[in-house]
Amino acid sequence: MKAKPNRYAESVCCICTGVAPKAEQVIKWGHPFFVEPRFLFSFSAHKAHLSLAPSAEALESTSRLIETKL
Repeated sequence: MKAKPNRYAESVCCICTGVAPKAEQVIKWGHPFFVEPRFLFSFSAHKAHLSLAPSAEALESTSRLIETKL
């Protein structure tokens, strides 16, 4: 039985590409990683869920961006 891809994986990939357009997309440990030059994010798609793993630096910059918008 062939596994169906998670329907949100492509959207998450597009969002990550939009946030970090210069990041290199590589596969590590069987999952897509965005690297610029350090690890920015990784995600994995499963049958019933999707996991996003941002780096500490990505969380910090996102947090600062959100704070300036509030």
